Amino acid sequence: MRKIFFIIQQKSALSLVDWDNLINEQDPEMILVLISEQGSIDSLGTQAKKSFTAIIELEQFEFVQAKQEMDKIFAQYYQMGDQSNIATLHEFQLELVAQLRDHYREAFNIQGPGIDVIQNFRNKLLMKKHLGPKGVKLPNYTEFDSEAYKHNPEAYLQSIEQLLGFPMFAKPVDSAGSLNTAFIQDTEALRAWSNKASESSHVYEIDEYIDGILFHCDSVVQNGQVQFTLVSQYLHPNADALSGKALATMTLNPGAEDYKRLKQFAEEALSHFPILPDGVTHLEVFKKTSNNELVFLEVAARAPGGVAPEMYQIRTGVDIRQLHLRLHLGLSIEDPIKQLHDQSKWGPFASMYQLVAPYHGGTISKLKPPVFHGGGYKIEWRCRENDIIKPASSIANVIVSTVFWNDDYDALEQDFRLLDQQQIVEIIPTQVYLLQEHFNRLETLGCTSTSYPPTFFSKRNLAIGAASMFSQISAQAANTLGPNSSVTTEVDPVMFLGLLVSSVAILVLIVYALYKVSPTPKDVNKDEEYLVPAQSFL
Repeated sequence: MRKIFFIIQQKSALSLVDWDNLINEQDPEMILVLISEQGSIDSLGTQAKKSFTAIIELEQFEFVQAKQEMDKIFAQYYQMGDQSNIATLHEFQLELVAQLRDHYREAFNIQGPGIDVIQNFRNKLLMKKHLGPKGVKLPNYTEFDSEAYKHNPEAYLQSIEQLLGFPMFAKPVDSAGSLNTAFIQDTEALRAWSNKASESSHVYEIDEYIDGILFHCDSVVQNGQVQFTLVSQYLHPNADALSGKALATMTLNPGAEDYKRLKQFAEEALSHFPILPDGVTHLEVFKKTSNNELVFLEVAARAPGGVAPEMYQIRTGVDIRQLHLRLHLGLSIEDPIKQLHDQSKWGPFASMYQLVAPYHGGTISKLKPPVFHGGGYKIEWRCRENDIIKPASSIANVIVSTVFWNDDYDALEQDFRLLDQQQIVEIIPTQVYLLQEHFNRLETLGCTSTSYPPTFFSKRNLAIGAASMFSQISAQAANTLGPNSSVTTEVDPVMFLGLLVSSVAILVLIVYALYKVSPTPKDVNKDEEYLVPAQSFL
């Protein structure tokens, strides 16, 4: 019996998978098809391309396009009795893959979870509804009701404040990578966020803010049963990476009390889902600072992102990305499961960290390799000196990744704790963007005209407008003058003089607007507490 396997994966993640060793000689005859984005073929190595019977490039990941291409593959290769399946490693393709499974299930003997199962691991409200009644500790939370907010904004905001208290944390119910999340500190910030969220197409939940340490528990599931669970600790909650902190995690010692307790918590939580899909699950849980209580955050039906799988491979010798794919494709995982259970064959303790592009964007001025206390490391620079980088929209916008390891757990933990002090990347902020972002954040944090002098925000607008005009004038001048300021076209003296005078005037306005702003000392402190200075990204 042959197998026809489809792997749907974004181009950016193709290089993360060891395609050469995904299939081995003991596996049955198969037809392996990769469905990815345009340009994906060029991102694969020569040997990796040979792993696939066909590589299909889509203009965009959506059901109709994928179905059209899969119909062609089935028409060309499918024979009666063949077994088929579809897999992905990417959070945002889980629902597409589930829909395709449901569509083809009866006609082509497709295995694997459908959309009803996957939604329990995509929708944060649904997963909480399964776990709360079973006694799993959850944060206080609510679904944001746009209509209730529009009907009576003040009453609705008051009800949220009474339920959750400040601070609180808002996020889409079906997103990942800290995309479109918000830390909300007070009523003014909640009002500003609600104004935007009420006009959004996203469905949001708002959770109470949990002060504690965040862990992730990554479990291997086969035939609905957990076969093994790995536990790691984040240095900071993931969303903090968007404000300059290291996105880092470290494997825990299996003999540690936290490891045993978290493993039990995760496996119990997973047992409460009606159907537990085969593959690797990624569950996040807080340990509260106040009383060490464990609080469920969320779970995904996929392997962890970033370079966490590389960290686990150094520690255990098992590639959990491959493990996840092989489980979805119905292939044997006997050898890696044996490896996971035999800790005598494990490698050194391991950690990983990534730096995310800062919210202000900027120019990379210097790259400096990290320094660790013994052990080893490997690093991937995703930027070069003098590169201009855009502000990050999610924690997927990584500019450098590092995996490091050490046989000495205490030495590794010391390096892990000091990651924020490592000066790996120096960035010169984009000034106009930073100026705009500065004032936007003040407004979001409730620093409105009620707490600042009436002239403050008019001067803000003047500064931003002046900076914008200066940028446009500079661009016009650049178009008028050639490289190295040599004149390449005939220049109208009157126009050139106008540009020069305008530039000087705009610069004067910028200086005036910036240095005449005079919030009270109390407000300055409030500003400094929440605005991340450039050096925090170094």
